[in-house]
Amino acid sequence: MTALDVVFERADRPASEGPYGRGASGVEGPVYVDSVFCSDSPDVVAAARLQSHWQQLEAGYGAHERTVTERKTDSAESGVVRFGDDTTVPFGLTMHDDGSHTFTLDGEEYEFVDGMAAVERR
Repeated sequence: MTALDVVFERADRPASEGPYGRGASGVEGPVYVDSVFCSDSPDVVAAARLQSHWQQLEAGYGAHERTVTERKTDSAESGVVRFGDDTTVPFGLTMHDDGSHTFTLDGEEYEFVDGMAAVERR
């Protein structure tokens, strides 16, 4: 496992002005961060964001029931994803000339350079 240490400081109390900044009354405590994905591959980050989004949809609407493609061309397709409570959300996939593609789920866009398989570059 790899750890990432992050240091935050308040803009109005820079650390260079003493412990916890000038005039601080003890700026310390927990920091909660949500939905942070780090990688040297944009595809891994996009895949992690997409997986998180998908899990949120299933938690809210039930398990994925089926995907219905309503429109398809050589470079794009779109339709809806149906979940267990009969909720549908739109999806779209667009292939670009450079080999990259954009996947859209419920209005959120995910850009992939090498593909949705999300294999780390070596």
